[in-house]
Amino acid sequence: GAYRRGGGVGMDVEKAKHYYGLAAMGGDVHARHNIGSMEAMAGNINLAIKHYVIAARAGYKGSLDDLKEYYLDGDLPKEEYGKILRAYQKSKDEMKSEKRDEAVRARNQIRAMGFNGYL
Repeated sequence: GAYRRGGGVGMDVEKAKHYYGLAAMGGDVHARHNIGSMEAMAGNINLAIKHYVIAARAGYKGSLDDLKEYYLDGDLPKEEYGKILRAYQKSKDEMKSEKRDEAVRARNQIRAMGFNGYL
């Protein structure tokens, strides 16, 4: 994010895209989403959609939300959006576990007590 926002380094969109690409190839869905966002801002809607689809199918809600907007705007066919929704839900279902739910409850309890650190 530093090169994309210019945080502590000079802003360099191409360098940001390069590092997001490396992270995305390593499976980082947030990086994949960021590439999609950069492509959308550059007007490359079809390429943005491709990146968002990959991230949404891996369970990234931000990409699913952006794809919904493309669907509502008519840039994504209904049947494709339906497939993406099913893949997103399948990914979320595969990630479910009692231990994960327990950890989320514990994190939420800590946040409710006023701790807003990295939990």
